[in-house]
Amino acid sequence: DYAVGIKSFSDSPMKGYTWSYSKPGIYRAVFVSRNISSEGKTSEKVQRLTFGISERGAATIDNPEQKEW
Repeated sequence: DYAVGIKSFSDSPMKGYTWSYSKPGIYRAVFVSRNISSEGKTSEKVQRLTFGISERGAATIDNPEQKEW
């Protein structure tokens, strides 16, 4: 699909993020965070999530890499 920017450099630190899906199904979401230091060093972290929504307000989230979120 397409990327949706959720925070820029000048925004306050995020405490959470919410997204709504219009119908039940299996979804995949990818979160990519990038940072650049004052010395020009860049870093990137990618977190992939696969989850199923069976009814409004319910979700099952799979963490296949068993990494900390």
